[in-house]
Amino acid sequence: MADSAVKRVAILSPGLIGGSIGLGFAACEPGTEITCWARRAESSAAAVALGAAHRAVSTPAEAAQGADAIFVCCPVGAVSDLLDRIAPHVGPGCVVLDVAGVKRPVSDWSRRLPRGAFVGSHPMAGSERSGIEFARADLYLGATWVFTPLEGDPPWALARAIALAEALGAHPLICTVEEHDRWAAALSHLPHLLAYALAQVAQDRVPPAGARMAGGSYRHGARVAASSPVAWIEILLANRHEAAEACAAASAWLAEAAAALKQCDGATLTSLLEPAHAGRLEVA
Repeated sequence: MADSAVKRVAILSPGLIGGSIGLGFAACEPGTEITCWARRAESSAAAVALGAAHRAVSTPAEAAQGADAIFVCCPVGAVSDLLDRIAPHVGPGCVVLDVAGVKRPVSDWSRRLPRGAFVGSHPMAGSERSGIEFARADLYLGATWVFTPLEGDPPWALARAIALAEALGAHPLICTVEEHDRWAAALSHLPHLLAYALAQVAQDRVPPAGARMAGGSYRHGARVAASSPVAWIEILLANRHEAAEACAAASAWLAEAAAALKQCDGATLTSLLEPAHAGRLEVA
C-alpha cells in the first residue's frame, strides 16, 4: 500500500461493499489486520468465514479502537448515527470513510470528529445483489472511487483515502459534495428509476407467454431493477431534489419522443436520438 501507516483497517457493516473491501485488502495487502462489526452477529461471522476480516467484534467502538482506517458501509440513513457512535474512539491518525451513494447528508460530519479525519467517499461499483455472500476481492478493480473533501480538511486524510482506494485497484475522482450528488442523480439514481419503470411497463404489457422475447436490451436495461427497493427508496429520498430534476428531464425527453412517434415525425426523433447516441459514446 502506498500509505505504509495503515496497518489496521476496520469495516463497519460488511455487506457487498464492505465485504469486498475486506477481501480486496486481504488479497493485495495480506499484512493488514482487518476487523469487522455488523449489527447482526451472523453477518460478522460470515465476513470472517469468507476471509473478508480476520476478526469480528461486538461493538462499533471496539472496531474503531486502534484502527488506522475505518470504512463505514451502512445505508446512507444510518451513516451519521454510526459515525457519532465511533467518534470518541477514533485515533488522531485515523481516516474515516463512508461509502454512501449520497454525500450531502453526511458532508459536515468531519466537523464533529474530535480526532482523526473524515473523507466522504463513494466507490462506483456494486451489483443488484446485496449481502456479504456476494462480496468479491476484485469488485473495485478499474472502478472509479469518488472523494468529496471539504475545504479545510487535512491533506494527509485525502492522501490516505486515495491510497486505500488505489490499493484496491480503483481510480480516484475528486469533486465537491454538490457535484457528486448532481452527477450521481444522472448516472446512477435515474438509471435505477428507469430500470424499475422498464420492468413495470414490461410486467403490465407483456404476458408470461411473451416474456421469452426479452433480449439483451431488456435484460441489461432492467438489470438493476433487481436491486432492493427498500435500499433504493432510501437513497432516492436522500437525494430527492437532484433525483427529481433528473427524472423530470428524462420524462420531458420521453414525452417529446412519444409525441414524435404519434405524429410519425422522424426529424424530431433524429434530433433526440442522435445527440444522445453521441453523448453515450463519450461516457465509458
